[in-house]
Amino acid sequence: MLGLSNLFKNKYQPLRFLLAAIGVIVSLSLPWYYLREAETRALIWLIRQIGMNVIELSSTTFSVKSHIFSVTAACTNIEAIVGSIPLLWSVGWGIRESIIRFMKYFLVIQLISLARITIGFFFYDKGFSWQLTHEIPAGFLYFIWVIWITKFWKRNGIMGSRWSIA
Repeated sequence: MLGLSNLFKNKYQPLRFLLAAIGVIVSLSLPWYYLREAETRALIWLIRQIGMNVIELSSTTFSVKSHIFSVTAACTNIEAIVGSIPLLWSVGWGIRESIIRFMKYFLVIQLISLARITIGFFFYDKGFSWQLTHEIPAGFLYFIWVIWITKFWKRNGIMGSRWSIA
């Protein structure tokens, strides 16, 4: 049961949520061109590795099975990464430790995202709709992400010990 009474036991929790919302809004307003380009290059390589024909149309656009795909900022999960940083950051970490932790966090999320999208293309190639192979795994990823963040909160004492999702 979601114990909302424990949600704000930590006096900094409202600030964390406010900074998370600002992070999402700001990150979605930026073009993230180089990140999108890097993800496009990685996806093209990965899709070719699973045996599909890919035609690069631009630095952030490609074609598979006569369908044009454009890699947007949302494809990179950057809004969720930036938005989750205030929720995960600990005041006990030094600047160097924080930078290292969040660089690792960014890389892990990017690898998971690339795997998710590549698996989606695998099933798309097998005849499933792109909507199904893209949106359902994305929703599942976000759901797991929220559970992981709440477990992180409990493990690190950011939330009250009685707060749970189950």
